[in-house]
Amino acid sequence: MKINVNLLIGIGLGIAIPIVGYAIIMMIFEQLVSAGLMNEPVSDLGILKRMRTMGVLAIATNLIPFHLYNRKRNFNASRGILLSTIIYAGIWVVYFWDSIMM
Repeated sequence: MKINVNLLIGIGLGIAIPIVGYAIIMMIFEQLVSAGLMNEPVSDLGILKRMRTMGVLAIATNLIPFHLYNRKRNFNASRGILLSTIIYAGIWVVYFWDSIMM
């Protein structure tokens, strides 16, 4: 079975970009808290909501390379990014299921 290299590149990007995006979003949230523009979460529920929000924003960062590869008509890389995004979204739903259903 032959695996397309562009598909593997897409999967790699789809895995790496949300991790970097999460770190950047976390730094932005910390800067907003230190500047007084956002409140520090004081309860476990507040911390969980913030983690949930940062996670979904990090997953959404995959839209940028997905759109760029789609415009270049590199559909195999787009498929790899989409596959990684679906897996991340599934993990996000399973991890935060209890807090979503509150």
